[in-house]
Amino acid sequence: MKSRFSLGTFLGLSFFSAILIQVLGILLVLHLFSYQSHLSVALNISGRQRMLTQKLTKEIFIYVKNPTPEARERFLKSAELFNRSLYALRNGSEEMMLARLTDARAIRKWKECEEVWKKFYYHVQELARTTPGTPEFERHLTYIREHNLEVLQKAHAFVLALQSLSLRRIRYTEIFLGAFLLVAIIGASGSFLLVKRWFLGPFTRFVFGFEKMASGDLTVEFEEAPRIREIQILSLAARRLRTAFGEAFATIRAQTDLQKATSGIIQEAISRVAQETTRTDELATQVANISRSVQEALELTTHSARELSQAINEISENVTVAAQASEEARNKAEAADAAMKGLSERTREVDVVVQTIKEITEQTKLLALNATIEAARAGEAGKGFAVVANEVKELAKQTEEATERITRVMENIRSGAEETAEAVTEISSAVADLSDRAAAIASAVEEQTAVVNDLTHRIEDVSGEAIELSKVSDDLAHSGKALDRAVSQVQASLEALDDTVKSSHETIQLFRLGQKPAELFTLDEKTLPKVVLLGHRGWAARFIEAVLRGRAPAVERDARRCLLGRALSHPRFSPLFREIEEDHARLHSLVSEWERYLRENQPDPMERINWFKERLRPLLDRICGYVKTRVSA
Repeated sequence: MKSRFSLGTFLGLSFFSAILIQVLGILLVLHLFSYQSHLSVALNISGRQRMLTQKLTKEIFIYVKNPTPEARERFLKSAELFNRSLYALRNGSEEMMLARLTDARAIRKWKECEEVWKKFYYHVQELARTTPGTPEFERHLTYIREHNLEVLQKAHAFVLALQSLSLRRIRYTEIFLGAFLLVAIIGASGSFLLVKRWFLGPFTRFVFGFEKMASGDLTVEFEEAPRIREIQILSLAARRLRTAFGEAFATIRAQTDLQKATSGIIQEAISRVAQETTRTDELATQVANISRSVQEALELTTHSARELSQAINEISENVTVAAQASEEARNKAEAADAAMKGLSERTREVDVVVQTIKEITEQTKLLALNATIEAARAGEAGKGFAVVANEVKELAKQTEEATERITRVMENIRSGAEETAEAVTEISSAVADLSDRAAAIASAVEEQTAVVNDLTHRIEDVSGEAIELSKVSDDLAHSGKALDRAVSQVQASLEALDDTVKSSHETIQLFRLGQKPAELFTLDEKTLPKVVLLGHRGWAARFIEAVLRGRAPAVERDARRCLLGRALSHPRFSPLFREIEEDHARLHSLVSEWERYLRENQPDPMERINWFKERLRPLLDRICGYVKTRVSA
């Protein structure tokens, strides 16, 4: 008997081995890179040593030219930094991030540099202690001049040794990484071969078996895995899955039984409709009798209303004649008033003419006076002219008297005209008031006439409607009989539906295995549209049932979680349904919208059906219609 391994154990060992190799490789690489980082710091500091050599020499020469304490401190500080860095390169330093030097070649070069530096450092210190210008000072300065280049050369040689060590370490690292990669490839290849033999091969055969099941081949058999325990469990699960499909069809059979029960409920409802139809026939007969009685009463009322309308018409005619006479008197009074006002205006015009004559008379008097004066100056020659002037003056005086009499006469005429105009105005106002009252009476009579006429017409209309109601009652009685026949037909159709449900139940019993809704990765471009169409038909059926019952639907609300939503987010399947992505999101959002509408409005059954027709069905038709095109593509 072959031993079997747990897939978790197998994968755990493989994973542990891979992790172990990776950890070891990483630790070694970290060690190499850590050592390489120390070398990089050492190279940096050793390069700085070369710079310090040149800097130290320059600062010493500055001190020789200008021997100040500050200059002495500067070159001593540089010398001390060089000395401390040199020994840190050999022994290591946490402060400078340096590891202890272990390479033999680099140590040899360091010792050579140290040997030269000790002597050089001694003369630098002695130079700082002695007085500038003394023979001892010159001796130390001469040594520094002769050996500073040697110190620089030894420091450079040490730098080259560190560079060579760094390059060797880099090569060692490359060799190690290559070897590690080779070992990892070999290990991965071995693991892959084992996984392929013990896991992928049997699993692939199981995938092919499931694919046959999805295509409708229900006779597929699943083999047991030789090594992996989980594959054996998968085989057992596949057999259980076929049993589960049988249970699913049993559930469908139970739903068919539910349809039969629903058909019985509908049958009972049809019976109650038949009873209500009989009652409706009786009520229709009673309404017909009542409508006939109402019709007779309305005919009597119509006759009385017509007589009242004739009497009101006679009153209206008499009032209209009186109103017309008052209007004529009013018009004549207004004409007399206008004539008196015109006479008054004419008298004012005569006054203007009289006043003009008075002015001319005054001027004539002046002319006569002037003519008399001029005649007196002329003497005898002007006597005849003086006589004429006297005559003219006399005529002017007579004209003035005549105009005064005319003025008095016109004043009397104007005064009489104004009194007459005031009297005519009062008469006109009285006649106008009488005319307005007559018009108001005529208007009221006309309104009463219109009301009575409208009442008469309405009574006639109601009488006609009563007649129509009687006819409708008769029609309702006939419709009740037709409804009885329709109920009988529905009952016959329900019996046929029962037979169909029974046939469906028997057909379902022929199958022992159904089709479980597949996950997205098990489908292809041909089968996915079919599954999507079936899924949304079922979703819509549950939603419609909830709408008809007036409750919240037990359906998927998130458009991204249903099969179509997951297909839309998949790069392989999203091009198939991209055109209905917005409609699909809107369809699922209708769940919350329906619940809000149900909570806020408490709709009756007809309002719920109208909501379904206006909101749900158009979206569902567009989505299912589009998916159908993908099915037939």
